[in-house]
Amino acid sequence: MVEAVGEFFRTASFSVSLNGSIHGFFKGGRGLRQGDPISPYLFVLVMEIGSALLRYRIHNAPNFQYHWKCKDLGIINLCFADDVLLFCKADIPSIKILTDTLSEFATFSGLKVNPAKSQIILSRAVQQQRQQLLDCVGFQEGSLPIKYLGVLKMLERKMRTFLWQGPSGEGQAKVAWDQICKPKAEGGLGLRSLIIMNQALILKQLWRILQNDGSSIWVDWIQQNRLRHSTIWTFNRSTGSWILGTNGVPFASVFHGALRSRDCRCPQHCPAYFSETSGAGRLRQIQTLWEIISLLPPTTPSAGDTICWRSNSGKFTLTSAVHLIQPPSPHAHWQGLLQGKFKIPRHGFILWLAFLEKLSTMDKPWVPRTENGCVLCGGQISETHDHLFFKCWFSKRCLTILNHKVKFQWPYLEWQRGIMWASKRLRGNHLVNAALRATLAALVYHIWAERNSRKFAATSSSAELLSNRVLEDI
Repeated sequence: MVEAVGEFFRTASFSVSLNGSIHGFFKGGRGLRQGDPISPYLFVLVMEIGSALLRYRIHNAPNFQYHWKCKDLGIINLCFADDVLLFCKADIPSIKILTDTLSEFATFSGLKVNPAKSQIILSRAVQQQRQQLLDCVGFQEGSLPIKYLGVLKMLERKMRTFLWQGPSGEGQAKVAWDQICKPKAEGGLGLRSLIIMNQALILKQLWRILQNDGSSIWVDWIQQNRLRHSTIWTFNRSTGSWILGTNGVPFASVFHGALRSRDCRCPQHCPAYFSETSGAGRLRQIQTLWEIISLLPPTTPSAGDTICWRSNSGKFTLTSAVHLIQPPSPHAHWQGLLQGKFKIPRHGFILWLAFLEKLSTMDKPWVPRTENGCVLCGGQISETHDHLFFKCWFSKRCLTILNHKVKFQWPYLEWQRGIMWASKRLRGNHLVNAALRATLAALVYHIWAERNSRKFAATSSSAELLSNRVLEDI
């Protein structure tokens, strides 16, 4: 394996794909390119060598001092993706050992430290030596905690801007972000809320602390230096890690509801499940029922007590954690109308807005009242979703043409009643139903596009021409 990886690393060459065709070869100047599937494996192999070198140098350096509360676990470095964290006491000899080891590592690996992208984080207790330490490493000074939540909010803001405003920077949100982040079956677009996912990942860390199976060095550190044989519900929060909270465990009520004990017979195990955050009422109920519970034989007498996630498998999953934080909503009955291999994305998006009645029709309070009538039929009837789809004579004419050409039928009902009818009539994977669903999406899209053309660009098309555009799209 080592020889194969070495050969791949030394003889790597690349091609350029233009319009689906491969053109030429060129030799890689520094081995594997970023994103290559073998790159993570190579990175792990190389960093294992770096870790071994660090351990060897520190073992032979009596003047090296570990970072605070890291000596018992022997924590010197951590690697995550392509980031490396090094830990030591804030003194010149210890830092010099780390920097010399990094320089030695760079001589045979080619991985040199980039001072512009590296930081040193110092505690407030060593401010008198601050400049000496900065001069020793040549890095910029960083600070903790790093608040990634601000990054998540910024990313979601950019996503909302892209969705509703596009490159022009104009427009406003028509659907709440919480609705957009719901699964498609619940009437959303299936996007994931980054903030909800971040909270679910924090729940995962709390779950790993409860499990304490030795798979995480962070959990081992928390257990040894923070919990000290207590639980996450009863530890001293004034000196606890920030992820465990200062005014109580994050999502305590949610996390309590996610756990269930399996054959938990001993009272001393109760703090892992009950705490003052659960309320005294529940504890009194348990005390009342304890005599009855103690009479029941355990289902597995020889097995130890375990804590299980409240799911069929008893195992933690991110999906179940997300559902705890954001309980599922009822299914949208029209969700099936947005499915199908013939659907054009922009058609499906406008149809989704129409289902939610979030298109900027004249009856909406945020739309300027320049005129009240329908621009498609020229009447004085208020422009609503019910009128546009399909009580307006223009949209009715389009339906008549499509019914004649492709047998597309739609009852002249209120819009929501028509959606209910179509969700039952056009469901399933049959080719004809999939084509009719695509026809509905294309028709709604082009009717709305025609409305905007007449309203903002002063151009118009006939019902026959619009129907032909629908047929061309499907």
